[in-house]
Parts: sequence; structure tokens; C-alpha cells
Amino acid sequence: MAQRTMLLDALPNPVFNAENSMELLCAAKRVLVIGCSGSGKSTLAKRVSKSVDLAYFSMDRDVFWLPGWKRRDRQSQSDILSNIVAGDRWILDSTGKTSFDIGLPRTEIVVWLTRRRQVNKLIDQLMQNALETRHAEV
Repeated sequence: MAQRTMLLDALPNPVFNAENSMELLCAAKRVLVIGCSGSGKSTLAKRVSKSVDLAYFSMDRDVFWLPGWKRRDRQSQSDILSNIVAGDRWILDSTGKTSFDIGLPRTEIVVWLTRRRQVNKLIDQLMQNALETRHAEV
């Protein structure tokens, strides 16, 4: 029960429709966490990884980018992702479709995160204020 509570506390936006969703997540061996930028994918995946002893992989860190923010070629990305999902126990964070064809067939549970409406409003307001300030300076 303590493990379940810890995982619930780690979720940036806990929305579950099934009572046993946390038990399912804790029992899963291969988990794909997807969502838009800023939704908390990496934070959740890292915490779940530590809590249930799954190897954590990030599409950005482990698949897409080389040191110095140089993008890997598509074949290398595909090969790396194939090696990751061939493993027995992993959790992978991703923004979506680039990993679906390779990752989904081996995934036991998909966790889809969205940003809260309030966060989106705040980001929109900050962007609007930044643009207004920039235009006023020009």
C-alpha cells in the first residue's frame, strides 16, 4: 500500500478510470509513458522506474540525440529503440508516434499524460506577456 501511495503522489495529473490501475502499473514489466512536452512524462517514468525496479529510458536522451544536441539518423534511432523494447523490464517516456510502431507491440501498459488546463492557460499568458513586452521594446 505504501508503494501505491508513493506512486500516486508522484503523478503530475492523476486521472484513472479503474480502481486497480495502480496495481496494474506496479505489476507491468514494460510501460510506455506518452504525452506532450511538459506533461510530466520523464518525472513520472523516473519515479515509477525506481519504485517498481524497471529500467528507465528516455526517447530524447537515449534514442533521439547524440552529445551536443546532434540528432541521430533514423536507422540508428530505430535500432536503439528496438534494443530497448526487446528487454524484459523497462519504462520508456515518449512524445508519441515516433515510438509506436516499435514500442507498442511489446508494451503492457500505456500511460498517457496531458497538461492541466490551468497550466496551458498560464503558459499562454506568459507567452502573450513576453510577446507584448518584446513588441513594446521594439
